[in-house]
Amino acid sequence: MVQILLIRPGTTEYDQQRRVQGTLDIPLCEDGRQEVETLVDALRTQPIAAIYASPCQSADQTAEALAQALDLKVKTLDKLQNLDQGLWQGMLVSDVKSKQPKVYRQFQEQQC
Repeated sequence: MVQILLIRPGTTEYDQQRRVQGTLDIPLCEDGRQEVETLVDALRTQPIAAIYASPCQSADQTAEALAQALDLKVKTLDKLQNLDQGLWQGMLVSDVKSKQPKVYRQFQEQQC
């Protein structure tokens, strides 16, 4: 049976600041790099046969670290790219919530 392991990229400064990232290409921050090191250590002995990643920097950096530890190559798939969040990209989530409460509430309801 095929098993698929989904791994969220390590943390970025935008994640820490609670900003909407969307398609903005933000690299891992120091905390994110440490998270990835912990992840790599936890998965080093797992029978992983392939690694696929989004083209964004944080996903690529996470995938490359794991691939190097497992002696694999990363296959980048453009279809895994984050959704474009339009004018919200780069904004603090709290600002979106206060400036556009109705739209934000609709967005939250669609996520569940």
